[in-house]
Amino acid sequence: MNDLVTCMKTISNQVSSVIVVDNGSSNVDEVEHTLAKYKNVIFEKNNSNAGISKALNQIFEAAISEKYDWVLTLDDDSTPPSDIVARYLSILAESENVNARTGIIAPLLISKTTGIVSHSKTDQDRCITSGSLTNVDAWRRVGGFDEWLFIDEVDYDFSARILKAGYEIIEDTSVKLWHKVGDSKSERFLFWHRATGNYTPWRKYYQMRNRIVVDYKLQRYSPFKIFGLLIVRIISTILFEDDKRKKISALFRGTKDGLIRIRGM
Repeated sequence: MNDLVTCMKTISNQVSSVIVVDNGSSNVDEVEHTLAKYKNVIFEKNNSNAGISKALNQIFEAAISEKYDWVLTLDDDSTPPSDIVARYLSILAESENVNARTGIIAPLLISKTTGIVSHSKTDQDRCITSGSLTNVDAWRRVGGFDEWLFIDEVDYDFSARILKAGYEIIEDTSVKLWHKVGDSKSERFLFWHRATGNYTPWRKYYQMRNRIVVDYKLQRYSPFKIFGLLIVRIISTILFEDDKRKKISALFRGTKDGLIRIRGM
């Protein structure tokens, strides 16, 4: 709740409307009470957790009904800088050509737990949704977010389709978004040093399952690559994370269900 309050204080005076979707939170009454303090909030409540992809589509549908051209998407635990909107608008104002070709503008990320700065655009066509400014027409053109994915790889699948549709994804390195990545921590084993998300078992399941399906959708699937990824994630879990047995079991179940899914596609 503290993260939501901080986010609202920072972003509410930068935009004309804040669209909030609650995905079946147990403290939804508290959330609604907190948001009631802000006059420019559109609040939508789901009775159960419909998934991040469904919630994102709801946000864009609401934006269309309000006749907005761009949507800044934020997780409830992300803290944007006080000038994020102004910085993004300055990029769009550079020329009409940039405006027309731009699908997404993404920030750099600062981990709230480790302080590590990382790219939200991790590849040419991969960027996360939190902190990103997205072209509403581009969202409509690619058919929105894939609601079957539910969570994990949702943003990467979407951004890849955005690029494939002929839009650009721009990373604005002047914008740094404080963001929580799982229960991340920095770990070292002998000469191997890495930051691990330390995600819960159910997130491990979706990460593995959806990676297989998204790779297949984007024609990048390779059984050898998936096997290698599974091994790396198992080793990383054993070396650096807690609740190892449940997480490794989730990785195997995710792999099995992902393979079942692509056989039927």
